[in-house]
Amino acid sequence: MMYFGVFHTVNSRITQPKEKWQQNLQKFFIGLVAGVLGCFINIPFDVAKSRIQGPQPVPGEIKYKTTFGSILLVYREEGFCALYKGMVPKVLRLGPGAGIMMIVYENVHNYLSKKFPDD
Repeated sequence: MMYFGVFHTVNSRITQPKEKWQQNLQKFFIGLVAGVLGCFINIPFDVAKSRIQGPQPVPGEIKYKTTFGSILLVYREEGFCALYKGMVPKVLRLGPGAGIMMIVYENVHNYLSKKFPDD
């Protein structure tokens, strides 16, 4: 939601360069920023998912049951920073990947729109 919303909003409101390589570079950086912002929203949910799916601290006792309950429990017991464990590797992986995906998406979309017009 955040990724595509940010990308399309920013991309539609800024001036598009004339050169193809500049357009691709611009799309890459907008996609990168959108991907990083999306990560910041998503990472606490990933932490909760990992806690729910992983081994529980006390065998036989389920400590992490629901998503929002797990987020709140992690926040109370370990602090705000614990909700962002794994942020650096995820941003380093998904940020550039999001930029590349936007270049591919936009180019394929434009190609298909020209090849198969809505007439």
